[in-house]
Amino acid sequence: MSLSFFSRVKLRTKLQVAFYVLVVLSTGTAGWQAFNIARESIERITFDRLTSIRETKKREIETYMRQLHNEALAVAEDGRTAEAARACLPDGGPETVRALYREMFRRLGARFAYDDLLLADSATGSIVFSIRGSARQALHPEDRAQGGGAMARVFREARDADAPDFARISDFEQGADGDAAPAFFIAAPVFDHGRKIAVLLLRISTAHIDRVMTGIMNWERDGLGRTGESYLVGEDATMRSNSRFFIEAPGEYIAAMRKRGVSAQILERMRRQHSTILLQEAHTSAVLDALAGRADTRIVTDYRGVAVLSAYAPLSLPGVRWAILAEIDVNEAFASVFALRERIVMLSLFIFLFAAILAFAISQTVTRPIQALATVTERFGRGDLAGRAAIGAQDEIGDLAATFNRMAENTMQNTAQLQSEIASRMRIEQELRDSREELRNLSRYLQTAREEERKGVAREIHDELGQALTTLKLNLALLKRDAAALPDGAAEQLSQLMDLTDSTIQSVKRIITELRPGLLDDLGLFAAIEWQAEEFQARTGIRCQLALPEEEVAVDQERATALFRIFQETLTNVTRHAGASLVRASFERRGTDLLLVITDNGRGIRAEQLRDPAAFGLMGMRERALYWGGRIDITGTEQRGTTVRVCIPLPTEETRL
Repeated sequence: MSLSFFSRVKLRTKLQVAFYVLVVLSTGTAGWQAFNIARESIERITFDRLTSIRETKKREIETYMRQLHNEALAVAEDGRTAEAARACLPDGGPETVRALYREMFRRLGARFAYDDLLLADSATGSIVFSIRGSARQALHPEDRAQGGGAMARVFREARDADAPDFARISDFEQGADGDAAPAFFIAAPVFDHGRKIAVLLLRISTAHIDRVMTGIMNWERDGLGRTGESYLVGEDATMRSNSRFFIEAPGEYIAAMRKRGVSAQILERMRRQHSTILLQEAHTSAVLDALAGRADTRIVTDYRGVAVLSAYAPLSLPGVRWAILAEIDVNEAFASVFALRERIVMLSLFIFLFAAILAFAISQTVTRPIQALATVTERFGRGDLAGRAAIGAQDEIGDLAATFNRMAENTMQNTAQLQSEIASRMRIEQELRDSREELRNLSRYLQTAREEERKGVAREIHDELGQALTTLKLNLALLKRDAAALPDGAAEQLSQLMDLTDSTIQSVKRIITELRPGLLDDLGLFAAIEWQAEEFQARTGIRCQLALPEEEVAVDQERATALFRIFQETLTNVTRHAGASLVRASFERRGTDLLLVITDNGRGIRAEQLRDPAAFGLMGMRERALYWGGRIDITGTEQRGTTVRVCIPLPTEETRL
């Protein structure tokens, strides 16, 4: 939008737009600042709360794992565990013996919330005892112990350990039948009088971990609101605790995950196991950072594809690499900020509406007297000097109207005085123009009279003195013919007289020509110019090059005389002042004008010489051209010469008539 557009907009519109822009900028800036400050404050508070929740649950999980580690060592070092191992080895022992120890260890498992307590032969890896009885044996746990699962790995580490105080926690693994809930194991070697005879395996369910991570299903009490949760993720980027959203609404959760492209097989296993552990991938940037050992807080997209505020950190657990995250949806965290934004928008709209009404009223108040003043000013500009502005309010506009009235009054008086002065000046200028015209006519008359006088003098010299000299020369020639009859020495004197007579005749011819070249009257302007150039070159030795029109140009005698005299005066100035070795002259007809250009290669005329009031030759040249409505332009370049351009209009049919 160009600046010229705003220059065409009315003042009332400009004032209203200025109000609107001011209101929008002020409310927008204030609202934006308030929104950002509130958002930053809420974000900082939320991150602090999430960090506190993350650290609290991190300590609880790490404390729980250390407790399990110590319990496993205590059970493995208990003499009853060694007795049970001896009784059940090598093939499990009698059922009555297993039932006795099963009851004892079942009470122990119930007290410490173990999902199962197993004893494995350290030599073969076969499971020889389980508090779950025959149902557990039917799963062929010895194959699991010799396989590549988490249980097998910690079994081998405990089997290979030499220290009795060794215990190792495994990562989660799925149940053997595929439908059982996942669990993790703690393995510790069992020694009998210094000899390793078995490996203790404690199977731990997810119940306690879920209680810690969900706050016993009291997320809002823990400060996680309606959409916040804390959860664990393993090194394979799958969950090690259940998702809050699955626990609260498994059907909606599975439907949402189906839309995100989770396979139907995985979703079916979630439904059967009623768990997201080892099934729900959480391959987010926060998880990757935490698994890499970094703890931080930032806004990320979680495993549901929802923007959340996330506080994440790695867990310090021996044998496993887990990450803990505490997150809450951005929409809930910033709900108050978003509500503030809506209130700011609504308030801004009300302020804008009020500003629009106020701007309209103020613009009307300001522009109405200005419009009235503009109307009076317009009439004043058209010549109605009697118009005056009405003075309303005692403000700047009223002062402007009063100033205008004073200006109008002064202008009216000054105009009358100025009109009188203008009339006087016009009269003086007319007299000056008449005087100039009279001077120009006088100059023309003087030049014409001088040319006529020159012509008359030349004619008289030619007719009177020329004839007398010719007669004298003829008589002298006759006397010379009779020179034999003359006394001695008279013949020589007669020859000298004849030579003097010839010289006088030539001088008379030259004077006649300088007074008025006969060629100008007989053969026209260009013949006279050509003769003058040749005579100039012969007399001064300065080369003179002419360029004349191929076709004859009809020039009346008066204009021809003016052009010839200008050409003649220019050559005279070249001889006296230029110090040139070459002069070029050209005639050219351009439309109804005749253009004469004379250029020399001399020292070049200077500006002060052109302005010299004593340069009467230049003044005469200008007057000759100006009289015929022509002009002369004289320019000079130092050491490069001077150029004279003469342009004189040729006579037209109207001027001839």
